[in-house]
Amino acid sequence: MRLSSSALLAVVLGCFCQPVFAYEQPPEKYAQFFREFKPGFEKSKPEFGDRLFAAIKQSTSEQEVVSEMQLYTGMDDEEVTAFIDYFLKQYSLLKMKLKDRNQEALTDLSKGISQTILNKSYSSKFASEIFKSWRKFEQCPKQDLIDAIASKDYAYQLFITSEEIKWCPEVAETMLHTFGGTPDLWYRIMDTAPLDRAQTLLLKRQLFADREWFGDEKTSLYLAALYLDELYEQAYLTEFTRVLNGLEPWQRLTLIKGALIRCPMKYCGPNPYGWNNYHQFDVAIMVKQLLETEQAPKAKTITRTYDPHQMEYLHKEEKQEEIEQFDFGDVKFEQIIQGQSSLIIGSKDKTHRENVIYDLLSRYLSTNSDDFYDYFFGGSDKRGAMHGMFVFGPVVALLGAKLAKREGYPVIADDLLGGAEKALFEINDYRSDISKPWKAILDPYLADASFENGIKAERAAWFAKIKADLSSGSTEDGSWLVKLKTKLGWGTLDSEQINPFLSLRKVAFVEKPLPDASGNMEQPNSKVFSHLELPISPWSVVRVAESAGGLYVLYSNHDVDPVGELPGGGYWLIFSTDKGQTWSSPLYLGLQEHQPYEIVRDSGLPIRDGEFFNLEVRRAPLDPDSISFPPVGLRVQSDPSKLYLQFRWQDLVQDSDGDGLNDLLEEKLGLNPMVADSDGDGLSDRLDPLPGVKYEPETDDVTAVMQMAFEQIVNYEKDALPVNPGSTFPISLPTDAVEQGRFYTLFVTGDRKNYASLQLPMRVIVMSTAEVKAAGDKWGIFYPLEIKFYINKAKTKAYIDWSARWQGGSIRFEKSGSEWKSQKESSWIT
Repeated sequence: MRLSSSALLAVVLGCFCQPVFAYEQPPEKYAQFFREFKPGFEKSKPEFGDRLFAAIKQSTSEQEVVSEMQLYTGMDDEEVTAFIDYFLKQYSLLKMKLKDRNQEALTDLSKGISQTILNKSYSSKFASEIFKSWRKFEQCPKQDLIDAIASKDYAYQLFITSEEIKWCPEVAETMLHTFGGTPDLWYRIMDTAPLDRAQTLLLKRQLFADREWFGDEKTSLYLAALYLDELYEQAYLTEFTRVLNGLEPWQRLTLIKGALIRCPMKYCGPNPYGWNNYHQFDVAIMVKQLLETEQAPKAKTITRTYDPHQMEYLHKEEKQEEIEQFDFGDVKFEQIIQGQSSLIIGSKDKTHRENVIYDLLSRYLSTNSDDFYDYFFGGSDKRGAMHGMFVFGPVVALLGAKLAKREGYPVIADDLLGGAEKALFEINDYRSDISKPWKAILDPYLADASFENGIKAERAAWFAKIKADLSSGSTEDGSWLVKLKTKLGWGTLDSEQINPFLSLRKVAFVEKPLPDASGNMEQPNSKVFSHLELPISPWSVVRVAESAGGLYVLYSNHDVDPVGELPGGGYWLIFSTDKGQTWSSPLYLGLQEHQPYEIVRDSGLPIRDGEFFNLEVRRAPLDPDSISFPPVGLRVQSDPSKLYLQFRWQDLVQDSDGDGLNDLLEEKLGLNPMVADSDGDGLSDRLDPLPGVKYEPETDDVTAVMQMAFEQIVNYEKDALPVNPGSTFPISLPTDAVEQGRFYTLFVTGDRKNYASLQLPMRVIVMSTAEVKAAGDKWGIFYPLEIKFYINKAKTKAYIDWSARWQGGSIRFEKSGSEWKSQKESSWIT
């Protein structure tokens, strides 16, 4: 008696107690596979290999194996035979580690099966199984396989229902080239592909324009809701209003009041509701009106009576309630002023997002005089609304900013405004690297000048007006330097010119082609001079060279080039004229590794040539699209050109104001190279822990909180602080600045006035967000520590939110009597 393949598989997977075969040796074709393959005992759905193993085990001939697999796959005998041959070749490749796989063999496999599909009239089942099986190689199918399937009548249906449409832009590109941009293809790409936000919006816009193609009202409403959602999320509120008002009256009313719309599309994903299943746009209408007008709508009080059924359905304890109603024209916002304290928003349950937004609307429309600090930052037992506003989109953050400014918290308003602006105009999508190929494919089909020059420009103008109304301008205009112009001797220059961070970079070198005679040395210089006792960490050494009677040591250091977890740092130089007995102070070269150069370690190019200092380099810029935290998958672009950088030696050592910092370093620190004391507080730039902030001896609550915060964030010991409590003069930095292997300079984004009375054991450069952006544009990758400081009006509560891009956290402070106490609220690390 022969068992069915399913019954036999259960026996095979259940017990290998008896190594008995239907015949002692399987055909040579299957021998290696049968000897090596391990069936999956734990699989609820056995795969083709498991089934094939079971069929070989019970069969007495190759034809019996084929017959068993025909019953399992539903293919005919010829198709099964071809698929088994393909599978066995695939298996031999999959046994190898990814790095050891023969790519030529993989290409040959694809060519062979592609020719089979082209030359045979095999079924869509065969092609579909081949297509799916390619996923095991962890790469998209080869183009010849895609093209072979695209030539068949079943291609459209196979492609559009495949998982490959999600991960493989080549499949979508072939479909678009072969079949054109059909609306259901647009939907499938929009629903599954890793697109950036601009592409997502354009696709939803295209689907909205093509909604009548589907021929039913439910799909039309669904696609309108998707487009409106995306417009609201990305703050295209003028277009949002235009689209909403242009719908049929029943559609408009449905979406304003709210409707749970199940995806009616043929190719919906496994979750047809998704996260935004309930579409209700009354909030968008209200928020838009509040953002664009100064006066909130006036409220009127009404009495609402409930019958017993309504009381049960709405969970009401009182038969009557007093309602405060705000009229926004098409919609009304209501909140209870007697009875329960919760909002009335109908019978549907609110999501966390809706709770945050409705709570914001309620507080914005409130007339009470409470301090709103606790609303934004919560307490030890409740998280504040500030974080939710960032999470739930720029429109919510903008209304939060307007509330904060109205309630006397301009710092909160600026932070929310900055977060909204970054989300709208400086998007660094974490998927940007994988969305690039999709953008290249979709742009020719979706690019729309009317959108770019019309709707997008319209949003930019709308946001500019909102920003002008909300921005306090307290930290972005460089006014701290303007006030010091006369004292610092910069009186004839305007603010943009005098701010070193905002001025053009001073390039101290000329790039030249490397002379042919300059070959690499036999071994790295750092090993040749390994006997030297250096005042720097040995691991940081990049190159050691002897030239013109001097020793020159180039090394890498993160001191003034904060790049977080990324490799690299800035290039520095120390030199000795007495064979290493003494060393110069460090000289900053104004170069950062991989921005775009990398110094050649074993260069044979003479490093000194009279008045010139020469560095052999290669162009190896870090690909910004590959940056992530943690930094996995970083890519460095390569350029084979042989180059060197020629500096004038005098430009490297130039210290115009004699403060011990070369001019190139002062430019990087945002200091005035012509004045030894840039901030005018009596301490030279070299010794001043805050060389860009004038010291103020009077301390206050802000100083107390910031000092505590620094101790926790930077993690230095309090007893190491050389602070004299009775002193009215800032501490100075230690003079042993030659040792550069330690953490010495900290760049911080924040408000300078919060740092004026701090006493710190390291150099801290405080920058505005505009200066940080300018420094990044000027120097390359630049990740300063960001510290956001908030304090309530009574000066009894404070909140610190900090981030170094790869780690961060938040700290809560409360004042008890005259003493501040801290409580770490959260911390994170990539």
